[in-house]
Amino acid sequence: MKVLGVLGVIAGVIAASVALHLHFIYAKAVDLLEKEVTANIDEKGLEYLQSDEYREMFELIDYKTDYGIIVMLLGVVAVLISIYPAVKKFKIAWVGVAFGLLSFVIGAAYGTHMFS
Repeated sequence: MKVLGVLGVIAGVIAASVALHLHFIYAKAVDLLEKEVTANIDEKGLEYLQSDEYREMFELIDYKTDYGIIVMLLGVVAVLISIYPAVKKFKIAWVGVAFGLLSFVIGAAYGTHMFS
């Protein structure tokens, strides 16, 4: 039981760190990239949409959704690993549950276009 609880906490910490990377670093970079794409469309016109540069930038912008889904799934895994030991009175496993839920919420926000 203790091993499963510790594994759940480790999974929760990993999921939370990936979620915080998505929220504070990757999402901010994608917002700047979206502004650059909008400025290029305004400057170069609609033919910019057919360029390879636009396709590469759009792939990076689109990956934010995929990254959010990955974070959401990591959060679910952390919760599933941690919930049984937490219910069986291994209190440190609640940390894994909390980090897993935090990761799930952040992943759902970006992976499902909840705030788009």
